[in-house]
Amino acid sequence: MIGSGQQQLDHAVQRFLDELTHSTGLTTSAGIGHAYPGWPSLAQSFVDARFALETGTRLHGAGRVFRIEALGLASFIGSDDRRMKEDLALRLIHPISADPDLLVTLDAFLRAHLSPSLAAQILHIHRHTLTYRLAKIAQVSGRDPRRFEDAAELYAALLLWNMNGAWRTFGQMAKK
Repeated sequence: MIGSGQQQLDHAVQRFLDELTHSTGLTTSAGIGHAYPGWPSLAQSFVDARFALETGTRLHGAGRVFRIEALGLASFIGSDDRRMKEDLALRLIHPISADPDLLVTLDAFLRAHLSPSLAAQILHIHRHTLTYRLAKIAQVSGRDPRRFEDAAELYAALLLWNMNGAWRTFGQMAKK
């Protein structure tokens, strides 16, 4: 989810790009990478920004500001950078994992092929409870699992989360 400071930066950079286009006639774009702690991570931020710029421009054309998290599923399938994908997965799934019911609900809803009736049945909960939980997932992650594009991105993130053993670790923590 993009914070208000990031949104302000995006708007400021977009205004700069628009002014540059207006004054020079050249359409330019920008990529913004994740902010990682410490100077040694500056290179990773640059890699992220370059990926966002190249992928965003190919998908949406020039003249815009691009961030990895705004590229949706393309962020997972368009890059060979495992660290970037794992970081993105963590940023998407971690807020959901703070509530064990939300993570279980997301997993069941995706396994039910986005069918609310089937997911509620799998979870043994009322459909209204499912609707509430799905809305909460959308609120904390910035991705609405009821929208196909967001569900696909959440599914990719959850797959990476599972591949890295986070789900097993999460399950052990939830049992305590």
